[in-house]
This record gives sequence, structure tokens and C-alpha cells, in this order.
Amino acid sequence: MIQNAKSAAEVRQTLRQQGLTIRHWADNHGFKVRTVEAILRGERKAHFGIVKSIAVALGMKQAGG
Repeated sequence: MIQNAKSAAEVRQTLRQQGLTIRHWADNHGFKVRTVEAILRGERKAHFGIVKSIAVALGMKQAGG
């Protein structure tokens, strides 16, 4: 994980501070809202694929191998 990786709570707080809902963020980034919510709830592990791409976009994981 990257040094400044955000937790799910930090991501939610950042979105609130920006006045964004999870749905709005997901729509703006081309992701399914249910998948984003599952990541934030810890139901989906972001090891590879689209789930990792979402976690990277949220600042929860580092891009790359």
C-alpha cells in the first residue's frame, strides 16, 4: 500500500468535504456505484482488475504491480 493511502473512512470524509456522493463520484469516473460501495465497505478486495482500478482512483491503493 502507498504511504499516504486513504482508509475507507478517509475517502468518505473527503467526498463529503467535496460535496460529492459515492454515486456522483462513481458516475464521474465511469465505475459502477455498487462496486465502489462494496470496496468502501471492505466487501471487495482490490487485488486486481476493475476493483483495483477503483481503489487506485479513490487513493486507497498504489497503481502498478
